[in-house]
Amino acid sequence: MLVASVCCTMAYAQSISVDDVNVAKGGTGQVEVSIANPTNYTAFQFDLKLPTGVSVKEAKLKGEYGTSRHFLNGKVGDKVRFLSYDDANAKLAEGEKVLLTLEATAEAETAAMTSDGIVIVDPEGTSVGGEETASANINVSEGVQVTIDANKIATFVSDKDLDFTNSEVKAYIATGYNYDTNDIMLTRVKDVPANTPILLMGEPSGETPYVIPVGTSRIYYPDNFLKGKAGEKAPVDQTGKYINMLYKGGKFTALASSVTEFPAGKSYLQIPASVASVVGDAFEFTMDQYGLKSYTAKCDLDFTDVAVKAYIVTGYDKDNTIWLTRVKKVSSNTPLLLVGDANEPYEVPSAQQKTSYVNMLHGDANNAISITKTADGWLNMILLKGAYKGLPVESFDVPAGSSYLSIPESLIAPAGTRGVVGGLQLKMEEAEVITLKAIIDGNGDGEITGISRLAVEAGNDIWYNLSGQRISTPTKKGLYIKNGKKVIVK
Repeated sequence: MLVASVCCTMAYAQSISVDDVNVAKGGTGQVEVSIANPTNYTAFQFDLKLPTGVSVKEAKLKGEYGTSRHFLNGKVGDKVRFLSYDDANAKLAEGEKVLLTLEATAEAETAAMTSDGIVIVDPEGTSVGGEETASANINVSEGVQVTIDANKIATFVSDKDLDFTNSEVKAYIATGYNYDTNDIMLTRVKDVPANTPILLMGEPSGETPYVIPVGTSRIYYPDNFLKGKAGEKAPVDQTGKYINMLYKGGKFTALASSVTEFPAGKSYLQIPASVASVVGDAFEFTMDQYGLKSYTAKCDLDFTDVAVKAYIVTGYDKDNTIWLTRVKKVSSNTPLLLVGDANEPYEVPSAQQKTSYVNMLHGDANNAISITKTADGWLNMILLKGAYKGLPVESFDVPAGSSYLSIPESLIAPAGTRGVVGGLQLKMEEAEVITLKAIIDGNGDGEITGISRLAVEAGNDIWYNLSGQRISTPTKKGLYIKNGKKVIVK
């Protein structure tokens, strides 16, 4: 594994910073180089010195640019020089980023990487140089091979922890299913523990498999709609409680009822056959002083067009951080964390929703639940003063309609126990989510066909202007980039 950690990032008007990167021997990894610069400039140049055994496979600017923008790279002595300019002298965005795909040979060893030699050119042609540099520590180790088919998908279960942070391949767990629209919600994961069934997406690997770095994961993900085992066959529940499906040749097909075991190293989908649905009155409530609320829905709710956001908890990280995945449509009795403006009232409409989610939150819409600080290897926590904290008493009755969080005690290092009980940080960056469209016939023996991928970062529409700058939403007429596509706002 190749790990680059920024040792220093200079804070001058012109400076360079390099993101962390993880690459295995014989594999590739993507790293961002950021340039802190004045907003009024049209061209830039910087040099990058790579360690022996590491080379640049691909380099490109991040963002959308016109056809007159050029971006070049080539060897200059023992360094690689990157140069960007525009024939029409068009300006570039502030905080420009360059995305590099680095490749490590089997001979690559621990070494250092440095970047320097930055030059900024303004519209008048004036060059401003800088001596600022950024350095990185690089470590190299082995990896695991994965193969992506011609349909850009693969199912996989590894016997080793894997790190997809900088990989060209994206890894997902299945965290939700909508029975009304037949959508499978996939949440992107980057640090994947061994024996976690995942679905991989990327460009077809052809005859050369991708090599994914081996990591040291201490992340926990709750039960996953993807099932499978790394070194042995996985049992398949054929009792009728689930819809079981396997991926093959670009589609998910219903698994034959006679199949009771699934091949080692591959994952399959196992979705609950049914879910309760209750339509009721609109939910009216007021946020606490921290803008948070623990809740378990008494009826189906639709958060699509309301200002408050609803989340399930889809992971726990080793740095005492919980990972949140935003959900917009929930069935009754779904435990949630609601996030909005402090002390503000909200109203969420009820509409029939038939959804299932995997979730580290627990609760009951109609009954109180008695919990203790720890139970059967789990640490139970409730929302107190803006954070999840260990119970202030040995036992506690979680009110009906509220929710609580459970984390495996084995993941809590002794040195970190005090911090965990003091409160868990809320990771408010929402997970990247995509959906797979499923077409299933009435008796559940059909197949998922016509896979369509809708990339949604943080569960929201992502807008850019034509200068490559990300914006929250268009404020005037013109041409914009929405979720990677050009859109005219009139």
